[in-house]
Amino acid sequence: MIGVSGDEEEGKINYVPACEAGSPASCSRSRYIVDMSGKVVKSIHAGKSSGTGIRQQVVSVSDLASGSYIVELVAPDGVQSARIVVSH
Repeated sequence: MIGVSGDEEEGKINYVPACEAGSPASCSRSRYIVDMSGKVVKSIHAGKSSGTGIRQQVVSVSDLASGSYIVELVAPDGVQSARIVVSH
């Protein structure tokens, strides 16, 4: 599961991936922001979360042009995504 909330004043997003209990592979993720054509415009820290549960990270989007994007979390067991709109 991925949740995305925005803070337009600070130009940041929060995303919250949930690691599934009993599935350590789902906690090992690559994180990207892609534009609507599918091009990766920003790579976010890729690595393994320790333990299970909800993780949260603040990501600045102030360097992205206004428009629609997709936040993708890629793991061996699948891809999770959520649409965001950047507005400056």
